[in-house]
Amino acid sequence: MTAEKAKLFENITMNGRMCYIFMCIERYLLSLYPDRDWTPAAKRMWDWSAVCWSCDDELDRYIQLIPECILEFNTYEAANAEWYGKLPRKDYDELVALYKGITTGAHDDEINRVFLIPNELWKNCDGSYYDIETGRVSTLRYIDKIEEILISHDILLPDITLLSAYTIDPADPDVKRFGYYDVNRTDHYEWGFGKSGAPLSLII
Repeated sequence: MTAEKAKLFENITMNGRMCYIFMCIERYLLSLYPDRDWTPAAKRMWDWSAVCWSCDDELDRYIQLIPECILEFNTYEAANAEWYGKLPRKDYDELVALYKGITTGAHDDEINRVFLIPNELWKNCDGSYYDIETGRVSTLRYIDKIEEILISHDILLPDITLLSAYTIDPADPDVKRFGYYDVNRTDHYEWGFGKSGAPLSLII
């Protein structure tokens, strides 16, 4: 992470930075696997962007998207049991078919590492109880990770000016909207939770 990168993103909310990562993931998928319909993946990413990252339903749906998580199980029944009976059969079949011929779900497969980046970012921030300083540093570190993968494939990075609607505004948030921890954590205005990144999508 460079000072130049920090300057570039300094006025972007943490959620806006996650949206940038999702934009990178979409470009990765469309560039390397253009023959697949990535709508199910895009919907899971952008639905997650519209809530606090620790909201159970959207978080679970994103984790199901990670190849090593969904392909760990040989049967739908086993996968559904892991997700407490909340994984529709249609979703399971859709995700398994999406990865067929691309990955077996091995941890080191590149597409798995790509989808792990947002999950690792969430874990880092959740593990620090949404300390905003941790968020500032972690988001930039994981942006570096996804950009390195795109650059290795000569994939053009997203235009950061597209994030103009996701700038930090101290007057913006309803501090009672998210009560996951306390007003100084998930409700800190720099997180920017509650603003969906779906308008940024190239897929949906």
